[in-house]
Amino acid sequence: MDPIDEVRTVMTAFDETLFRVVPAVVPGAGPGPGGEPSVGLYGAGLPCGFGSWVGADRDGNPFVTAQVTRETATIQADHLLRALENATARIGRALTLHAATTPPSAALRRALAAAHAAHPELLAEIEARSPQEPYRTYLLYAAQRINATRVRHADLAYPGHGRVPRRPAHGPASLVQPGPSSRPTASCST
Repeated sequence: MDPIDEVRTVMTAFDETLFRVVPAVVPGAGPGPGGEPSVGLYGAGLPCGFGSWVGADRDGNPFVTAQVTRETATIQADHLLRALENATARIGRALTLHAATTPPSAALRRALAAAHAAHPELLAEIEARSPQEPYRTYLLYAAQRINATRVRHADLAYPGHGRVPRRPAHGPASLVQPGPSSRPTASCST
């Protein structure tokens, strides 16, 4: 077994820990009391950082070269972005909240307006399949953006690419107001 085989094997642990165990055992990492995302996970302070020495233990292991470390980072990024994209798309497809019965928050309306301005065709396509479902629309849009980041499609991942992007005060991902986290940070590694 070479270091890259070990990296691929260890990635299965991230699937189990990041999406199943962490929300169950780290306070504030799962949904908030009303089902909304908690500030700890989606806001300013992720309560648990993830890392791994596998494929990056450059402490004299002759099989862990600079190329192996680069490939490790690529595998980990691809794996985690795929998992995040799949979870976001799955939740988006399952979420059926009509705008008339569950009006979008001001933050969601701003995020959708920014998405419309950046990618009108993509939003129109998503809204055609899910009319009057702003929550679903935004999550499916976010899943497309995560995919674009993973496959390095800069025009979709970063609107206006080629110029320095202006970061909005409350960007598309901040549907929950970020704030200082008083939670202690834990470090989880394999």
